[in-house]
Amino acid sequence: MGALKQGGAAAPPILDSATADLQAQLDALQKENDRLKAEKIRAASPSFKPGPKGTGCLYGFGKNPVTLYKAGWERLLDPEVQGLIRQGLDLAEEMGMLSHKGPDGKAVNADGEPWQEPVRPGKGEEPGQGWLRFEERKAEYTVTLSKRLETATS
Repeated sequence: MGALKQGGAAAPPILDSATADLQAQLDALQKENDRLKAEKIRAASPSFKPGPKGTGCLYGFGKNPVTLYKAGWERLLDPEVQGLIRQGLDLAEEMGMLSHKGPDGKAVNADGEPWQEPVRPGKGEEPGQGWLRFEERKAEYTVTLSKRLETATS
């Protein structure tokens, strides 16, 4: 085995092969990283697969899949139900009851402010003002949506 020359000239063959091995490992890890990133992008797009118990599972809308039996999917795809969902979403948006992800991935309201989730009272506790306001708005939402649906069907 040769010794290192002063001035950093040539490295011994053992160091050259170790460097080549490390570079090969680094290249393999970079390829694996690129593959995983591509899979993550694909996983974020919606996909539909049969479930293990005769259900249909829709992936790509959150941490867990949306899972329904065939009859449930047929009801969900019914134009009347889709119209109900659209009207409900529109009304909830108008009333400021929906949040969305901000640039940092955290929930924000329509004004871009942090979402304030109402705190549900514990057993035997008095509900706080945030919870009471949420319940009032939910009741207002239900009444308003019912009126809109009655008007739409008349």
